[in-house]
Amino acid sequence: LDTNNDGIIDGNTDSDGDGILDAFDTNNSVFGSPRNLERKLFLSFDGRNDYATDDNIIINWENATLMAWININNAFTSEGVVVGQNKFQIKITNSKQVEVIGNGVSLISSEILNTAQWIHVGTVYDGTNETLKLFINGEMVNSTSVSGVISSDTSLFTIGKNAISDTQFFKGKIDEVRLFDIALSDSQFQKIVYQEIEENSNQVRGAIIPKDVPNLLWPNLIRYYRMDNYKDDVIDNHATLIIDTTPGAKIFNVKTIAPQEAPMPFITEQTGDFATASHSISKQIRGLDVNDYDWSIIQVNHNITSNSNHIDLGMFVNASARIDVINDTKIQNDWYLKLDGIIDLQEYSQLLQTDDSDLDPASIGSIEKDQKGTGNLYNYNYWSSPVSSVVSSTENNTGFTVGNILRDGTNPASPQTITWIAGVNGASSPMRLARYWLYKFTNLTSEYANWQQITENTVLKSGQGYTMKGSGIVIPPSVLAQNYVFSGKPNNGLINNTGIQIGINNINLVGNPYASALDADEFIIDNLSAITGSLYF
Repeated sequence: LDTNNDGIIDGNTDSDGDGILDAFDTNNSVFGSPRNLERKLFLSFDGRNDYATDDNIIINWENATLMAWININNAFTSEGVVVGQNKFQIKITNSKQVEVIGNGVSLISSEILNTAQWIHVGTVYDGTNETLKLFINGEMVNSTSVSGVISSDTSLFTIGKNAISDTQFFKGKIDEVRLFDIALSDSQFQKIVYQEIEENSNQVRGAIIPKDVPNLLWPNLIRYYRMDNYKDDVIDNHATLIIDTTPGAKIFNVKTIAPQEAPMPFITEQTGDFATASHSISKQIRGLDVNDYDWSIIQVNHNITSNSNHIDLGMFVNASARIDVINDTKIQNDWYLKLDGIIDLQEYSQLLQTDDSDLDPASIGSIEKDQKGTGNLYNYNYWSSPVSSVVSSTENNTGFTVGNILRDGTNPASPQTITWIAGVNGASSPMRLARYWLYKFTNLTSEYANWQQITENTVLKSGQGYTMKGSGIVIPPSVLAQNYVFSGKPNNGLINNTGIQIGINNINLVGNPYASALDADEFIIDNLSAITGSLYF
């Protein structure tokens, strides 16, 4: 019963004497209808007699993947099985190492797990390639050879104890148990560690990152216990469409069902660097994990100072949050970015979105990218923009006007508006630039007269180049160059400017459209099949 109405089952009530906890909220104030729980939860196992059992499921499978979130109790001293059947299971040894068993083959991690900390454990039995793998927090830490299918046995699929005897009871918390009848690749495995999953037209999709996991079908998910839904004493199997009374894992003697804590995803709780901001004492989450595992997913709700390279699978930046990237480091995003706040890329810091990284078109935030250029009245900057004007919440790479995206970055912490003036000479403090020197060069022959004058309000395509002269500011020798700031929605992905292909004997002025560096050699190599003329830098 939930006697204090806090949403946590805090009594061991067995009203019908069957040895099974009857978990429901009698006053119908928290969980909805009696004998039915539906919210984000986990189960706690006491290491004495708590467990759950389902049917005999794994029968002569050639391939399988098994995973769960666990949190080992401080009083854990003896071996405990997390989940599985006799021939395929995950357990924790007396010394708090992860051991997986696949068809009689044992594989143990070298790492000693911490107690009172959420840790993801998993195993892949790949009979096709004769390999057994062990994963901790999505990282493959050990592997060995196996052969044949996973032999059938009569044991039940069991959570929290040995599948064939009342021994090896697990002492700690368990959440997000998943069983697939295929061998997940390392990439597929990592994409679903730090988020729940759901079905999308027969595909497995992230419940946090709205993208399908490549080549992973929902029917291959045989059991999925989120630990969120219960009907009487049965944990719902989310692989099916309805709240199950059967099949499902029937719980025995479990006394604690509590609100979810595992980092799915990491959520910042305070300001600081990523690790400090994500560290949670109350939820027993180790903040350093967000740095240690490149496939982490993080919801940024607080101001962050990122002073070392950070790599993640997914990032959500709240509208009220700001990330200052310093020390010429990078934020690398590998799958999905939702940017509603601000990412300030100071000095030579970079935002790197790799090949599979999508910027959510609905993003309404911006980046601030420092760029060194000439302050001289008489010299040109030849530039493009790493951002587009923030004019659309449905599209990316929409192009820019110089007036919308360029700021005076003399004080990088506080970029100022640039005033565009007539005449041929700009001025500094406050910065005023002469629009007279704004030019583009698009698909014309290489004659000097073919430079096309524009204004600060001319819309340029993403990647299109332009010229600009400085304000005449006096720059100390130690500074070397004027700092400008590009502010807007970062460009991302393939940019195909269909209106400005280069005609025979014509020239385009183009520039790097991204907020990260390009490798000039790689640019040439990648375009060898298309280059029939010359590149000028």
